[in-house]
Amino acid sequence: MKRPYETMIIFDGSQPDDAVLKEKEKVEKFLKEHADFDKIVPWGKRPLAYDIKKKKTGDYYLFVYQGDSLTVGALEKQLKLNEKVIRFLSVVRDMRVKERPEGSLGEGEVADVVPTVRDEMLEDQD
Repeated sequence: MKRPYETMIIFDGSQPDDAVLKEKEKVEKFLKEHADFDKIVPWGKRPLAYDIKKKKTGDYYLFVYQGDSLTVGALEKQLKLNEKVIRFLSVVRDMRVKERPEGSLGEGEVADVVPTVRDEMLEDQD
């Protein structure tokens, strides 16, 4: 059964731009062959919150697609073996959350989509 997924991949930010684009295209090609590929949302080069494998920056890309769990497993297996990938995370998309238009968040601004425990506690008090 196909479900909507999104996979965030952080490529090594110290790599040249053409090397990162080549790796991004490999992931895109894989998803087009094995899933219903929707889009890529480039987040750009950003500093990491903490050093990962002695790297200070990462090139972030969000891949949006529909596929089954076997496709996600195969993609993650490839990403684990890729030395240019610092981190990745695949999640099932929550279709109830409306998408924001690209670029609607300012630099350093965080989307407040998930209510915090404190918000829920305040609602219970009303």
